[in-house]
Amino acid sequence: MKKHWKIAVVKDTSKPMLGLHGLHVAFRGLPDVDVVAHVDSNADDILKKMSFTGAKRHYLTLDDMLDQESPDIVVLTSRHPYDHLGQIRAVAEKGCHLYCEKPISVTLQEADAIVAIAEQNHIKIGMAHPARYDVGFLTMKRMIEDGEIGDPVTLYGRGKSDHRGGGEDLIVLGTHILDFQTFCFGAPEQVFAEVTANGRSITRPDRAETIEPIGPAAGDNIFSCFRFAGGVRGIFESRCGLSDGS
Repeated sequence: MKKHWKIAVVKDTSKPMLGLHGLHVAFRGLPDVDVVAHVDSNADDILKKMSFTGAKRHYLTLDDMLDQESPDIVVLTSRHPYDHLGQIRAVAEKGCHLYCEKPISVTLQEADAIVAIAEQNHIKIGMAHPARYDVGFLTMKRMIEDGEIGDPVTLYGRGKSDHRGGGEDLIVLGTHILDFQTFCFGAPEQVFAEVTANGRSITRPDRAETIEPIGPAAGDNIFSCFRFAGGVRGIFESRCGLSDGS
């Protein structure tokens, strides 16, 4: 018997944030899927919002939703990592799997706590790096695997290199590039990186609060190199102020 999946979406529009990845509609229209709930503390235009997600019911808080519904998967759309740990704990304790926007956490300690929560509650957490499912990237991966473009040597990726260039660019945007490189070639065997601020190697005092609420980061210039199996290299680079972000 086929599984019928119940989905709940958490998209709090009371918290303005920069661009999202459409996670609130990730399950809309899929076979054997029922979007049962839409969580948003801002009830303005809620029927219009629900028309996008296809949700049947609206709840003002995550706790209210979890008290009334029994979803199989909860989608967390906030790109503010400060939101995630508490939300993940509440959802995991109900035995629900999660599809979560990145960055997953502010600190390594929080990330370790999230891994422990998933293991203790026997649930899975999928991190949202949807670029790997883009038709262009899937086509590129297929062409690489089929040998249609010869033997790959280097995969080069650059962040937006706008006012967030450097550490913040890596956390907010660069993880998509790193995820795609591992999607194509597996986990790297070796990593090298140079991180500088104002033309010199970073030191502890260079940690600074970011423009987006993602915690502290360091460096206005990052160059990193990854060696994958077969001698393939991946490169990520970000420099502050090279573009306007468009």
